[in-house]
Amino acid sequence: MKNLAIFSFLLFSFITNAQLPNYVPTNGLVGWWPFSGNSNDLSGNANDGIITGATLTNDRNGAIDAAYYFDGVDDYFDVSLDQMDSFSISIWVENISNSSTNIIWQHKNNCVRGGGYMLINNQGQLRLYTQNCGECSPGGCSNDVDLSSVSTITLNTWNHFVLTKNAQGRIMIYLNNMLVIDNTNVIQNLNYGIQTFSIGKWHDEPDLYFTHAKKDDIGFWSRVLSSCEITNLYNAQVPTSTQTQTALDSYTWPVNNQTYTQSGTYSDTLVNAAGCDSLITLNLSLEYTGVDELQEESIFISPNPITSSFTISGVEQIVSLSLKDLSGKLIKTFDIQDKNYSVSYITSGVYFLEVRDEIRTYIVKVVKE
Repeated sequence: MKNLAIFSFLLFSFITNAQLPNYVPTNGLVGWWPFSGNSNDLSGNANDGIITGATLTNDRNGAIDAAYYFDGVDDYFDVSLDQMDSFSISIWVENISNSSTNIIWQHKNNCVRGGGYMLINNQGQLRLYTQNCGECSPGGCSNDVDLSSVSTITLNTWNHFVLTKNAQGRIMIYLNNMLVIDNTNVIQNLNYGIQTFSIGKWHDEPDLYFTHAKKDDIGFWSRVLSSCEITNLYNAQVPTSTQTQTALDSYTWPVNNQTYTQSGTYSDTLVNAAGCDSLITLNLSLEYTGVDELQEESIFISPNPITSSFTISGVEQIVSLSLKDLSGKLIKTFDIQDKNYSVSYITSGVYFLEVRDEIRTYIVKVVKE
């Protein structure tokens, strides 16, 4: 029982500590389902999905229980999402068999012939079909759009699909970061409010069709993703760059206007004109040459740089002792009865130590490591 409790705690910690990857755009994000052990939404919008029948399997990177396997018989994923005129959908799929009903996703009312679906047909080609007839009746629909690509989807290989649609009716579909469909003539109202968004299931009037495939990392946005955002999703990373800088005492990084007083590695996220994030890293090395220059001949601070505490020699009777930052702000006043002065909780950086005796005041620059 004890081992079971420990396992349950670790599993709960793993699930609750899951974080949204930095390459996933958060602007307009409605849902992100990484299928990492469950069908929970990591967008923060609580759009958790419901898995029926599908079982966990390895993802495209070999991670265990990080994708779902849909058997093509009765497995599917459902979540209720608001349809909208402008949206984007991203999904990874490993198609296991070709048929005319290998659905990738569907978002439409089960009765009103609205919304649409995207599938891989029995020739292994991508097909997008949308309707907004506004009627609950069998048969064809006069106001529909049927788009296909000539690109062939390779079986048993992971492929990345992204669909975007703007409010003006332009539909763009990307296959593995390549634009394969670009159509500007989709004059349809596909906004039917909150409807079921399905993965692995195609509901066509009274009939249900299912997909034989593995699926992973599903994202839904209420806007059109940019091409660089789609590239980041395909590569599962944001562009990175590194700067190396050496400075005296302190350094203000133009990237974020932050002033650093300690050597180290710092990072920040930039957003370019296209709305895409990039990660920049600063490797900073500071030299504290001013320490010796301001060290009074008759007073000595040991050690300097200081790790946790220091002592003072060269002063017979200390009247007051205080520590100030580079702007002159008082950081700490020390008890002069102590002989070993602690700065263990002081943030690393460069400071001025103000030492007063009965005759004069000494100002000594010190470094807290």
